[in-house]
Amino acid sequence: MRCFEIDLGKMLKIALWNETAYSAPIRHPTRITPSAIIYFIMEGSLKIESDGVEREYFAGDVAIFPKGVFQCPTSDSSVRYYFIHFSDDALVVRDYSEEKYSDELLLLRKSRLTLSHIDEKSMYDSIGILLKDQFSISKEQLHKISVDLENITKLLIRRNPRNLLRASYTLADILYSLEGSGDEIENVHTDRTRAFALVTRAAKYIEKNYTSDISIEKIAAELYINPDYLGRIFKKHIGCSMTQYKNRLRITAAKRMLMSTASNIDEIAFETGFSDRFYFSRIFKEIEGITPNEYRRNAYGINIQNNED
Repeated sequence: MRCFEIDLGKMLKIALWNETAYSAPIRHPTRITPSAIIYFIMEGSLKIESDGVEREYFAGDVAIFPKGVFQCPTSDSSVRYYFIHFSDDALVVRDYSEEKYSDELLLLRKSRLTLSHIDEKSMYDSIGILLKDQFSISKEQLHKISVDLENITKLLIRRNPRNLLRASYTLADILYSLEGSGDEIENVHTDRTRAFALVTRAAKYIEKNYTSDISIEKIAAELYINPDYLGRIFKKHIGCSMTQYKNRLRITAAKRMLMSTASNIDEIAFETGFSDRFYFSRIFKEIEGITPNEYRRNAYGINIQNNED
């Protein structure tokens, strides 16, 4: 099974895009793909041969082709679809079994939950996704994507630098939303994927509520699971406790406030969920190695009186 690793940290340069519709006697062109191409089938069906393999795509199907693939129609089709040609320098082709694909997708999603990815700087080091070369999406998702595709068309009517950047971002956002579509790994009934699904739900709950007074018992109750078991599997998959994960999220938010607001330490501690400024300062120093005021001084060179002790 052909899959694609796509690095969304790189700009996806759109070379050609359009919405097309045809029926007999008009057919899909016979060609060698000049770039990476993605199809979104909106209506009807499309039958083409790709590198010797005949496939039929129906409404709701998404198909991705790398550069240099031979395509030719195998029969008449009545179809309407969007297509986008984009640069392939961010794309790596993989040949995976279904099991290998699920394993790699699991590892990729797990990496997004690790502590290194809570910090904004390291998040930009690798924003990768993994997609199959053919999969189906829901009608609701197809409708949302069609709106995004229409926006890309509007942006690229005037190909100025700002519109090119916005179109590239929109395409990256579409691709990110597609990962795992039609075969969510959370639905694979194995102990490992079930445990990871619970960890993912716990992490998302913490990310949504980290400024509140939440405990492992409260999170476990929300997920209808034993708190001791949840704590064990969370640390196994993420590499830290839920309290450490929550505190890292709080400190990341505090760093943003230290750099972008004039709020004092008491205000920042309260806004990010800490009970008092002293506990906040202690956790901040444990994670960052310096106090909040030192962090603010280093960021802006501001002469701030140190009154944290």
